Amino acid sequence: MQVKALRLCIHLPLIEVERLLLVTLKNLTKLTRLNLNKNEVSNIEPLKKLTKLTHLVLRRNKITNIEPLKNLKKLTGLYLWHNEITDYSPVEPYYDNLRYKDFELH
Repeated sequence: MQVKALRLCIHLPLIEVERLLLVTLKNLTKLTRLNLNKNEVSNIEPLKKLTKLTHLVLRRNKITNIEPLKNLKKLTGLYLWHNEITDYSPVEPYYDNLRYKDFELH
């Protein structure tokens, strides 16, 4: 699928994502759901512009910093299990609005 066609997507099912593809994802601003489960992702900075996301799956990666998620206030589902995250405060402002989550604020 070409990048131009991907920009029109609003939903991507589980995909195998190479680290370089994350740079492309930042341009997919219409996405509402994204599943990056088990992709060895460590840098989620490119996701910070995906403000229309309602569901985000980042399980089983190598994420330590979730600061880029702080403005994704439309999220109702956020899955962060099995990462190396120690500070969940960036999502605290909308934590109570998350209907689906697999973590607790520390």
